Amino acid sequence: MTSPLLLSSSSCLAFGARMDDAPEADLPAIRGAALATGGGGATRRVFLTGLAGAALLHGGAQATPSNHGRNASAIALASDPVLGNPRGDVTLVDFFDLQCPACRAMEPRIMRMMAADHGLRYVPVDYPVFGPLSELGARALLAAQSLGHYGDLHGQLVEKAGLLSTVKIKSAVEAVGLDWHKLQSIMAGPAISARIATNLARGKALGITRLPVMFLGPITIPGELHYADMADLLRSARKQQNHA
Repeated sequence: MTSPLLLSSSSCLAFGARMDDAPEADLPAIRGAALATGGGGATRRVFLTGLAGAALLHGGAQATPSNHGRNASAIALASDPVLGNPRGDVTLVDFFDLQCPACRAMEPRIMRMMAADHGLRYVPVDYPVFGPLSELGARALLAAQSLGHYGDLHGQLVEKAGLLSTVKIKSAVEAVGLDWHKLQSIMAGPAISARIATNLARGKALGITRLPVMFLGPITIPGELHYADMADLLRSARKQQNHA
């Protein structure tokens, strides 16, 4: 089943594909694309305005100080998977596609931030807009969630280099100890179809047209950014919530 909204890989990159200077983000393909779009070699510049204005991040990406009155915790659904601290005081809702290079580049930075800040509640939202294989990957993840293996499979699939394939998805599923054929029966069920339709409708309602898009507490982050920028925004989000 093809998703109704399709974005090209170039849209994902144009939205903010830049390489982190942290050692864990070693994705040569992304680095090449970032350099091609003028993203490489620039000095990191961050302007955080706190409670007013906008935060201008490297590469021109902006983090707006408000989610139109909504906190990320209100955007998350009870059915969404939760990684990190399920009772964390700051929620990060991350709309991502497994085949979006910038989304994959953000993964190790988010994992690093969860390890450094145990108050972060990470809510990944599977948003498969890059075609049928993205949807197949999302179906596998949501089916794995029903079996208690979302986080394990999420990590395996994000680590897969390049575009997805059925072989790569099957390999990742088996690597986390799940039976591929049994999982396929769950993946094809109406409950998974409904979850994907809901996620796509949520993204449309939020005005998402390019990826990645993250909602961190009261802050909207439209694009990829450095780990240090993300850590700054987490501190800003927590401060804003405490003063609300």
